Amino acid sequence: MINGVQIPSGTSGTSGINAPGTTSGSSGTSGNNGTSGTSGNTGTHGTSGSAGTSGSAGTSGNTSTSGSSGISPTNTAVITFTGTTQTFQASDAGKLCLFSSGSAVTATIPASGTTNYTVGTRIDIIQSGVGKVTFAGGTGTVIYSQGSNKAIAAQNVGVSIVKTGQDVWYLVGNLIA
Repeated sequence: MINGVQIPSGTSGTSGINAPGTTSGSSGTSGNNGTSGTSGNTGTHGTSGSAGTSGSAGTSGNTSTSGSSGISPTNTAVITFTGTTQTFQASDAGKLCLFSSGSAVTATIPASGTTNYTVGTRIDIIQSGVGKVTFAGGTGTVIYSQGSNKAIAAQNVGVSIVKTGQDVWYLVGNLIA
């Protein structure tokens, strides 16, 4: 055995011929085993297995609706008031009213019984003169504003009035008491 590998013995030589009346001598000892041969080459690797199948695709999310488009610009009619008192009329709805007086002005929003504006009516107002413009409600008309302020803050400042209910208006913009 060499390096843990069993090596077969070599073949014995042929025996000599015995003379008549003689016996054979004992056999000689066997010779040493030969050296091991070299190892053979490593075999080739097997082929790789096929790829597994892909998982199914997930479901898509919900589609939502697009937002609404902005309001298209329009040309707004401009009305100029020069007096110190003004009661808004139905024809003022959707318009820009300029108050150009040099003296204080009272602008009155009439009750629905006098002038029937629809809910959502808006009137824009600019104090173009130095006269302070103060808003008042007709009988039964309520005007809501920040801090209950009802006067335009200064010359060249704009505000808006918007009807939100029966005899209910909001006055919005840069206002003072």
